Amino acid sequence: MKVVPIEEWYSMLQVQLKQMFYPSMYGGVIYAYTEKEVLLWRPTNGPVVYIGDRWGNGNSNQIANTAHVIIRVYHLREAECPYPETIGNATFNVTGVMNGDQTVYLCISGYSNVGGDLTRICESNRQWSGSVPACIDVSECPYPETVGNSTFKVTGLRYGDSIVYTCNSGYSHGGGNLTRVCSQKSQWSGIVPACIESKQQTKGSYEDIEEVLNNIRVQRKDTSAYRRSLISVKDERLSSKVIGITGVTFFTVFIGIIILPDLMTLFKHLCCSRSIIK
Repeated sequence: MKVVPIEEWYSMLQVQLKQMFYPSMYGGVIYAYTEKEVLLWRPTNGPVVYIGDRWGNGNSNQIANTAHVIIRVYHLREAECPYPETIGNATFNVTGVMNGDQTVYLCISGYSNVGGDLTRICESNRQWSGSVPACIDVSECPYPETVGNSTFKVTGLRYGDSIVYTCNSGYSHGGGNLTRVCSQKSQWSGIVPACIESKQQTKGSYEDIEEVLNNIRVQRKDTSAYRRSLISVKDERLSSKVIGITGVTFFTVFIGIIILPDLMTLFKHLCCSRSIIK
């Protein structure tokens, strides 16, 4: 059993007495609504409007049992997404552009979805979910050509499929691409690989060295010494030696005749200079 203080009990008693002998101090309209109607209630034992007690210091109470009720209905605009964009090689069906509506894309015959979302939903942020899909041609790449001395494994002939070549034992990759991918243009990427015998990589190494030596070797007839020998050749014959000695003697005598008078004049001057000094 709840124990109520005497002050609270006295206040509750006053409220009950007022409700029994006087109109209710609480006024107003309580309402509720559905999609089809609006429901209004007023206090059972009280007025629609009641202003008293503290209002106007209790000197002017206002009580009304009738009132004009104004009902306004506002329709808030729902979030709209932009109209769905069209994409190449596809059709789409859109149920609307409001929150929760969806757009469904469908690639046309001969094309396949390679990215994005075929179904997109309009969200509360006014954006379509996911990303724009893409539909591309799914024509097949030609069947891969065989390569000598190798085997290959192909995953398919559609876009994105690949072919992987493996050189046989004793053979090594000598060029091209061992892995090729089917592109959007229905062509294999890269170029056809080649598998060559492993020992061919060292075969001919001696010939290669010899070729390098030949490229850096200088022929004797291309040297400057050889070219000079063509201009001044040593002659071992006696006649050539006599001619050479005679020529040298003649040249020496000729120089001596020219220089000897000058030497004598110079000697006389030196002798005279010594006599004067003494």
